[in-house]
Amino acid sequence: MYALDLLEQAHQTALRSVEGLPVLGWHIPGVYGGWSVKDIFAHFIACEYVLLDIMASVMGSDHPPALDRWLRNRDTFYAVEIARRRQKMAEEVVREYKEAHAETVSQLIRIPDDYLRKNGMLPWYDRDADLEQFITYTFYHNKQDLCERIAAFRDQMLHVLSKEHMRRPDGGLAL
Repeated sequence: MYALDLLEQAHQTALRSVEGLPVLGWHIPGVYGGWSVKDIFAHFIACEYVLLDIMASVMGSDHPPALDRWLRNRDTFYAVEIARRRQKMAEEVVREYKEAHAETVSQLIRIPDDYLRKNGMLPWYDRDADLEQFITYTFYHNKQDLCERIAAFRDQMLHVLSKEHMRRPDGGLAL
C-alpha cells in the first residue's frame, strides 16, 4: 500500500530529524515562521487527527470534528492545536504524535485499496483526487518539508554548540 509506505517514511523522517537535538532546541521559535520544533510536532499531531477524520469520512462518517474545524480555517485550526500543547513537555508531545500516528496507520490499513484510489471521495478537496493522492500531496510533502527544516535547524544548533565547546574558559578559542 503506497499511502502507508509514505506515511511511515514521513514518520521515520520526523523521528530522525530530532535525533541529537538538545533539549533547548525543542523550544526555540523560528524553525518555521514562529514555530519551534515542539510546535511543528504539535502541528504533526493535528495533521494526524485531521487525516483520521478524513479516513472516517471516506468510510462513511459525517464530517468529524477535527475535519470540520480544519475545513473552516486551517490556520486557526493549527494555531489552536499548537497552543493546546504549548505547556506540555517535548517528550509528551512526541509521545502524543507517535500515538496519533499509530492510530492513523491502524485506520489506514482497514481502508480497502479501491477506496484509497477512488476519485470523488474528497469533494471538499478535488473531485478528481483520491485519498492516496491527498495523503501524498498534502500530508507527506508537508511533513517532509518541515522535517528538512527541523534537521537543518538541529544541524546548525549542533554546529554552534560544537564551536562553544572549543572555547577556552577565558573566552578565547582552544586550538
